[in-house]
Amino acid sequence: MARWVWVQLHGVRIGVFIGMLFCLGSFNGCSPSLNWRTVAMGRLTVLLPCKPDQAQRNVVLAAQTIAMDMVGCQADGAMFAISHVHAQDVQALDALLANWRSSALAHMRAGPSTSSSAQTLGQHPLPMLLVNTQGQDASGQAVQARLAWVRDGLDLFHMALYAPNIHDDMAKPFFSEIQAP
Repeated sequence: MARWVWVQLHGVRIGVFIGMLFCLGSFNGCSPSLNWRTVAMGRLTVLLPCKPDQAQRNVVLAAQTIAMDMVGCQADGAMFAISHVHAQDVQALDALLANWRSSALAHMRAGPSTSSSAQTLGQHPLPMLLVNTQGQDASGQAVQARLAWVRDGLDLFHMALYAPNIHDDMAKPFFSEIQAP
């Protein structure tokens, strides 16, 4: 009888153990598609929902060739990107911002857009221009875009989120958690 009780209890322990492994495995398998991580670019710290790819290339903005640093990734059907350029002077910075904004909107064949102002987080908040619009991606599919430009001295940063349908759980952390030192 004692052996039968031990086998029954041992069977229950094994069953509980297997059940716990199954539960843990199912939680692991259902990990969120937006796995936010902190990424530094220049003096800014931002959140990206996936491991970013990095690149640098020379681009033409405001009739000048300028080095652009970029990081970006795709998650949950959306493209998250951050770019950075360094201007020669304040006048060049204004021209870069105007040209970059019009170029970004033209590239996606954007319809009407709305703009607003905001600030980054941190001890020394920086001004931020936010733009919401809709247009087309490279394949001609409808896409929504939330874009932001942040100035830090002579540095200009551009944050872009492109998705067929942008929702708050992807946009809010990306744009509201931008921090300056």
